[in-house]
Amino acid sequence: VVFIKLHGCVFLTGKGDCMKKIGKSLVVLILGVVFFLGDSMELQAEEILYCPQEYIDICDEMKEKYGVSSSLLIAIIQCESGCQPTIKSNHGAVGLMQVMPVNNPKKLDLTDPRTNIELGTQVLLKWKDEAETDDLYLVLALYNGWGDTAYKKYNKEQWNHKCFKYPKKVLNLSWKIDQIRYGEQ
Repeated sequence: VVFIKLHGCVFLTGKGDCMKKIGKSLVVLILGVVFFLGDSMELQAEEILYCPQEYIDICDEMKEKYGVSSSLLIAIIQCESGCQPTIKSNHGAVGLMQVMPVNNPKKLDLTDPRTNIELGTQVLLKWKDEAETDDLYLVLALYNGWGDTAYKKYNKEQWNHKCFKYPKKVLNLSWKIDQIRYGEQ
């Protein structure tokens, strides 16, 4: 288990069953220590992030294959599913990146981490291509379901401010993950 704290963000990662068995207990223990000790120590976490090493490795592979930031993919996974591969939304989105079945024409297993991350990455790139933009705020808003209707009906300046809460959250988290993984400013 790797435990890293940077800029108020605690990042946990580990391999397989070890993290499954101790993951929730470890997070609860860390939170207890953080909030019990409070100001008496520097460790005051705004967030506890957990991502299995397997998912990080897959995101790194997607970076190589598609040119999408692995930190961005990890942040999307954290925001969409909390790194829970079998989670399903009320709208039918499935898995780590909450891929909608409509984006899975081959009917692949969306609870499989590799499949889900690859399809999620392809959906993200699809929105980037359709919007003909490198504006990550817009692409992430589209990915998050503000989709065709909002994009075709309004220009970016007319969009409801709510549609940009998700992109801001993902990009801030992506920045924190970059800080933790690479020490980038």
